Amino acid sequence: MKRELAETKEYLKSVLEDQSSSVEQLQAANEELESSNEELQSTNEELETSKEEIDATNEELNTVNTELMERNRELTSLNDYIEAVFNTVREPLLLLSPDLR
Repeated sequence: MKRELAETKEYLKSVLEDQSSSVEQLQAANEELESSNEELQSTNEELETSKEEIDATNEELNTVNTELMERNRELTSLNDYIEAVFNTVREPLLLLSPDLR
């Protein structure tokens, strides 16, 4: 009976040591996960900032693109007008700048 009690005591001691080791491993894993989570949150914040900067740049590019398209329409209209003038004039045409050059 004493031997069985001693064996049970040794078995329980072994189980407690295994459990203690498992708890330590789980705590270490939990700390690593918390650290990884903090890094991921930091990376996410950086990505959000980058996205905001990209969105702002994209908006600026859209504005510039709209302005360029309008200028292209104006230039196309002026070019069409000049071509129409050249096509209707049958005599030589001299074009001068405001300072007569």
